Amino acid sequence: SSSPRISSYQQADNSGGLSSIPPIDISSNEADGASLPAKEEMELKNCMVCKGNFSGDKFFKLAESCAHPDTCCAACFGNSVTSKILAEKADEITCPICKANITQTDMTRLHSEKRIPNALFQSYESQLSSLQPNDFIWCINPKCGAQVWGSSARPSVVCNHCSTKLCFRHEIIYHDGMSCEEVDDQLHQQIAKLRQLRPEAFEKHFLGKCPSCDITIQKNTKCAHTVCSCGHEFYWCCNRAYRDEDETAQHRAECFRSAASS
Repeated sequence: SSSPRISSYQQADNSGGLSSIPPIDISSNEADGASLPAKEEMELKNCMVCKGNFSGDKFFKLAESCAHPDTCCAACFGNSVTSKILAEKADEITCPICKANITQTDMTRLHSEKRIPNALFQSYESQLSSLQPNDFIWCINPKCGAQVWGSSARPSVVCNHCSTKLCFRHEIIYHDGMSCEEVDDQLHQQIAKLRQLRPEAFEKHFLGKCPSCDITIQKNTKCAHTVCSCGHEFYWCCNRAYRDEDETAQHRAECFRSAASS
């Protein structure tokens, strides 16, 4: 008889726990505890992804929104989920057949049906939590100023009101072609050069006092949003409170107008 087919879930040391996922023997029927009939008595189905022929128990409904027959085998689905998590796109898992979005409800159901290994599901939940919008920045478009919700784990965000593409981490127009780390490195090099060649200009532009606790702070990001070690959040350019909607409106009206006329 042929040897059991083992799914080839990808593994990586930096995958947030995925390296601990053991190979899964998808030829067994441990998911529901039932015994399988002899292979010759089972009807084989064709996987539309890998084109392999497998017993019917290796196929199951992926997304509730899928309208097609169950034609993606367990191994192909597992590899698809793993590749998304390794790419830090746990919120973009789709059906390999119709590309329907596989929701968190779908994933929870599949895990409860023992279609997804515990380690893989835990990695999925952990990453999904970090990607969920859990904070907001103010849109820097002078004509907008709406709240833009997102997460620093996914820095590229688009304002739903004016469609301005922003960097959630730096609160600037998104830097296409450069990572956030490259933006930081570039700024730090500029600050170091200015500090060495023009110390007075460095102190004027990059040293300031927290309006709450009066401690000296060095500015090290491109955005005006500043967070002191005491926890106070304010705008570097005008010292107005960041979380206050009225003061934020004044910041946009005065600081943006000043920047536009300079």
